[in-house]
Amino acid sequence: RIPHLHYGLVIAWVISSIAILLALASVACRNSGILKRQTTIDEESSKADWIWNDQALSYRPEDAKYDRDCNCIIEEFDHTCPWTGTGIG
Repeated sequence: RIPHLHYGLVIAWVISSIAILLALASVACRNSGILKRQTTIDEESSKADWIWNDQALSYRPEDAKYDRDCNCIIEEFDHTCPWTGTGIG
């Protein structure tokens, strides 16, 4: 038993801690939109839809962006999460 703490406060703390861990676990298991490196373009894709990226040494779609923090191309890149260290697309 934790001295001098009300049981309601302890229960609220435990529920909050579990909720935060579940939220972080769900973010860590989601597809962040990281694309594999494409050094060549398929015949099916038109070259106008793909752009060469010198930093990633790969072709990327027009809606994808290079993330310097993750060192990869992310589809529909939004931001880099400071808590998980992953790019969010």
